[in-house]
Amino acid sequence: MSSSKAIHALLPNCDSSASQWIAFHKEARKRYGRIKANTLFMALWQKRTDDGALLGDEANTRELREYMEKQGVTIEGGVLDTAQDFVGGIWDGISGFGKTMYYLFVAVLVLTIVAVGFLVFKSINDPKYAGKVAGNIRGGKKLK
Repeated sequence: MSSSKAIHALLPNCDSSASQWIAFHKEARKRYGRIKANTLFMALWQKRTDDGALLGDEANTRELREYMEKQGVTIEGGVLDTAQDFVGGIWDGISGFGKTMYYLFVAVLVLTIVAVGFLVFKSINDPKYAGKVAGNIRGGKKLK
């Protein structure tokens, strides 16, 4: 298949999904470079809009808008798309915070285990040190 037929087979239309639009842009970028691929993408995207793809628009997804933003193209979404992006951004922040807290918890747990292990090791090898540790744990009271 010649290169022009290959790119022609990927041309998206008003019924194409977001993944088809992304695949088309990636192929166009490989063949023509980013600037020409962006120009071609926007021309087809505008044609799609002119053909009435705004109602029930399944191609204008957050994934496509984020991909195209990385390519230097901003695709406007409707009110629902903007709200969806906002909620998605908050969710990404929460999940990122959760991952951070998980790793922080694991780090604190490992440090605690190492510290307790050190205290046990030192106490076994130095009975006087064990008495100091026990006194500190009991609030400074000496053991009888």
